Amino acid sequence: MLPQQGGGYTVGGEDPLRPAQDVIGVVALAPAVARVKGAGSEAGANAQIRVVAETVKFSTDELPYPVHPGDLIELSARPKAPTYKVSRTAPDGWGRTVLFLVAVGQS
Repeated sequence: MLPQQGGGYTVGGEDPLRPAQDVIGVVALAPAVARVKGAGSEAGANAQIRVVAETVKFSTDELPYPVHPGDLIELSARPKAPTYKVSRTAPDGWGRTVLFLVAVGQS
């Protein structure tokens, strides 16, 4: 886990208040359907535009500090150690936190 600074007047870089840490969790790769939001998201009489995208979810019950959108997660146990950015977080109802991730690169 590689926490990043962000928001307010601070832009990017490692967050000195939340040091990088190893966290054990479960990674799930699955296609997901999402509705398009914003301008042009509805074309005509209540038509809905949907997109299918590959999503990555990381769930764990041992987060050492709050995780924020923009934080980075490196899957060090995977080939080429891919890196993902947290797009949002949510509880799973069983005491675990689910991180929804977007791919950003490989080591």
